[in-house]
Amino acid sequence: MGWDSPEYKRVTIYGPDGKAAYSNDLRVGDLHYDVWAVDTDGVAARAYEVRHDHKIDGWIELLDLRGKPVRKFTTGAYTAQHLKFAPDRSVGYDMVCAGEYRAESRPEDFNVLRPYSRSGQLIGEGVPWSQIAGDYNPQTSLALCLGGKWLFAKSERVGFMHR
Repeated sequence: MGWDSPEYKRVTIYGPDGKAAYSNDLRVGDLHYDVWAVDTDGVAARAYEVRHDHKIDGWIELLDLRGKPVRKFTTGAYTAQHLKFAPDRSVGYDMVCAGEYRAESRPEDFNVLRPYSRSGQLIGEGVPWSQIAGDYNPQTSLALCLGGKWLFAKSERVGFMHR
């Protein structure tokens, strides 16, 4: 995967031969595709959010080997900060809770890791925000701009690192 630094207007996905497979815009209209992952079979996932009527809905879109959308599914009031494919081909992410109000204003705890099958079914969730929040609010504790976070998937394990 590559970015067109310093403009950051496109993302380019490369094949195993080192050649560009396709290149897509990071922004199309009001949609910002800033969160990406590519599986070992070449399928890519990108996440975005849609704002309407004072509400935010998260979405994940799967792309084929030519970069064309083949499936999209909603993640509801949760928006992805990172995406990662697991060995079983599910796509998981860590997220912030959005919905009617931002996460920092939500009184209840919520799980930040949420794997989905490629068909769009939520297949689990875990790691309560209260266990990782520290001195940050839910929005900033997962934000890349505050030092970066990493999400790993291997066998039947998921790892999450934040600084």
